[in-house]
Amino acid sequence: MRNNFRSLLKNLLTANFLLAILCLLSGCMTAGENLDRSAVAKLQQGQTRDEVRKVFGSPQREETGASGKSLDFYQVNFVRGNKAPLRAMIVRTLSVLYDEAGRVERFNNHVGELPIILTRMGWEAGSELDEARVREIERETNNRFQLEAMFGPPTVEWLNCEGEEVMSWCFITGTRGFYRSGHELLVNFDSANRVKDYIYRKSTRDIRSLVVRD
Repeated sequence: MRNNFRSLLKNLLTANFLLAILCLLSGCMTAGENLDRSAVAKLQQGQTRDEVRKVFGSPQREETGASGKSLDFYQVNFVRGNKAPLRAMIVRTLSVLYDEAGRVERFNNHVGELPIILTRMGWEAGSELDEARVREIERETNNRFQLEAMFGPPTVEWLNCEGEEVMSWCFITGTRGFYRSGHELLVNFDSANRVKDYIYRKSTRDIRSLVVRD
């Protein structure tokens, strides 16, 4: 179980935080490519992969699980507001799970928010996680609602190839356009919304390991 969950780290596209914080979306995007609610509202079970991609375009990541089901993952980041403390990074994600016949079985659309705060040392994005509370997490006991009560709304939420939900909570600090430190909590939930597995990791020397997936 642990090995299967850790394999998610190789493909996870949580967010290119630096790009999102420094830049607004540029160019012309359709409602689907921007993951607008109007486009997501038209997504339905039973649609084909071609029908989905006609609206949302090519996914940032696609993968196939051992069961034969496949997954398309989309993500859009942008900055809302021009001045602190009203500035925040918005992370829109859409994960679409297809059955063995290539038709939509289920999907997950999530909008996460990372408030951006200016400090004497630079900037902070997100809410800092309490390591003591992270250590209190119990696999197969705690559920997603308890974790949201402990840590607040997740930064990113998506499905894996088995149709299970995965959530990520992130906190990042930096100076101007450079990362300084950060940490992230990744939690995989089972079909009953209980914690199946989780990973907490932090970085102070190479923040790229936190936000860039090889």
